[in-house]
Amino acid sequence: MHFRLSDDSPLSKGRNVFDTSYLFDFRDWGIVNTYDTGDAKNVSGNLNITADFFPMIFINHMFKEATLRLFGGDTNYDKWSRHYRLSNTKNIHLYPFVHIDKPVILESPNPPPGNITALYPDGSRDDIPGIIPDYNKLLSMK
Repeated sequence: MHFRLSDDSPLSKGRNVFDTSYLFDFRDWGIVNTYDTGDAKNVSGNLNITADFFPMIFINHMFKEATLRLFGGDTNYDKWSRHYRLSNTKNIHLYPFVHIDKPVILESPNPPPGNITALYPDGSRDDIPGIIPDYNKLLSMK
């Protein structure tokens, strides 16, 4: 399942908008981290998911482009994985909460090399080694 901010959203203007995905594996096909969803969590029975998402804008100076996606944690960690291997599941309920007024802005070094700078909704800045902001920090600002 994919979702994203609408192309006519003010945050989307002038940016390439990417989907955020959940993967539900009903047949144990062995799908591995497809769509950047993380490793599969085994679930039996109905599934109720609540999740907090923050708009994440990435300004890439090298490629002269800006992208937008909804960020719900680093899916490399099981805690934030959005991939589910299901058994005996009849109902899936997803309750996403998008903190539309709390964007995090990532900016590549200009000029490279260097770390990416993350600008958080509270005005604080961090240099981060990759393109994953501190999700716990974002959650503390909701």
